[in-house]
Amino acid sequence: IEQVYFEIRNSGYENKLTAGIVVTGGGAQLRNVRHLFEFVTGMDVRIGYPTEHLAGDDEDVKNPSFATGVGLILKGFERIKNKQNANVNSTVVSEPVAKEKIDGKRKNILGDMLDKFKNIAKDMFEDDVN
Repeated sequence: IEQVYFEIRNSGYENKLTAGIVVTGGGAQLRNVRHLFEFVTGMDVRIGYPTEHLAGDDEDVKNPSFATGVGLILKGFERIKNKQNANVNSTVVSEPVAKEKIDGKRKNILGDMLDKFKNIAKDMFEDDVN
């Protein structure tokens, strides 16, 4: 926690983090880590759960240790969406039809990406147990 706070101070963002610190990853599951962060830094702290940005109630990715993976998937999905929007805007297609196609692809791509992520994570952790 001291190292994290040291990096925040050195970055020049200490007085710019008006919403406080979000703790993610496996360490976020340590008992009382939020309170300890608040005590050491004097800032507001919350635990970041990846499901804050996902629809549904998927138990497999509710853990804070998946926040980075889910965030990367969402960022990749956003880039795909922006590319698709650029392609749709450059072709002559009626807007409702184009939106329906994009929304359908978005659901398929996000679902596929999350399924692959869950399977990889599950395989990783099962190998460690065996």
